[in-house]
Amino acid sequence: TLDRSSAASDVYKRQTEERFPVVEDHLERAMLEVEAGNWTEVRQRVALASELLPDVPEVLVARAWLLRLRGDQQAAEPLMARLDELVPDVAVQLRKPNEREPETSLGWFVRGLQQMARGHDNGSTEHFEAARRSMRRAIDRAPIPRRLFHCQYLHALSHVRDVAAVRAMAADVLHLWPNSPIVAYWRGFALSDIDPDLARTELERARVGLPGFVDVVQRLAKLSEVAGDLDTAERLLRELVRDHPTLYMSR
Repeated sequence: TLDRSSAASDVYKRQTEERFPVVEDHLERAMLEVEAGNWTEVRQRVALASELLPDVPEVLVARAWLLRLRGDQQAAEPLMARLDELVPDVAVQLRKPNEREPETSLGWFVRGLQQMARGHDNGSTEHFEAARRSMRRAIDRAPIPRRLFHCQYLHALSHVRDVAAVRAMAADVLHLWPNSPIVAYWRGFALSDIDPDLARTELERARVGLPGFVDVVQRLAKLSEVAGDLDTAERLLRELVRDHPTLYMSR
């Protein structure tokens, strides 16, 4: 029985290691869609991640967060209870993020997301500064570089408008993940007001690698308009209306 239990544990561990990169890709894409306000795609991405690894903390956090966001506390409670068992400091950050500091990298990341959400709600630089510190601690405590953490740190930096820090982190993420369209998107996002030409180049890379992602096309259209390239801006907007009429017209 012990041998069977050990073998089953080894299989689960191997399966988790094999599937986790795909799960993290889905969660990263969900983060992009949150920024774009495309909640249907957010839910779909989280569901895909859950199908692969329903019991890893990152997926439990995403599922619980979505349920709590729509006010379904009862449905979220079993997920919160499981988080209490696996990573209690992360559960605390979802329930009462100001109660105590986290202990784990994921705890700091979740704390940073909560702070970023408050910054988006009220436009306060103070919350984005807090998110910046939390995301930095998440990065520092992670055993290996995690693209999810680095990109959200870059996101927070862009909101506090620390030009030197944005440039440095934009270079770091490119060095770590040179071929990632998600990295290209966040570089374009963060550099839009600092280096518009480079931002357009990065968003074009992201557009190729993230087909169907509306926000990247909208940002390209805006940057094209600012650069005086009105023909490109108009073409991109026409493509949006053509390819995503319901989503685009609802914005």
